[in-house]
Amino acid sequence: MKRINNKIVWITGASSGIGEALTYLSNTKDCKLIISARREEKKSLSFI
Repeated sequence: MKRINNKIVWITGASSGIGEALTYLSNTKDCKLIISARREEKKSLSFI
């Protein structure tokens, strides 16, 4: 995933499944994240 360095990454479905996993993985890279999810109660991810 080195191609996302210095990029803006928008992840939809960030509250569960692949979207959640990509959010946590992308958070360890040098990129800016925009995350979105449908379920309000799950939008608060622990690293934010």
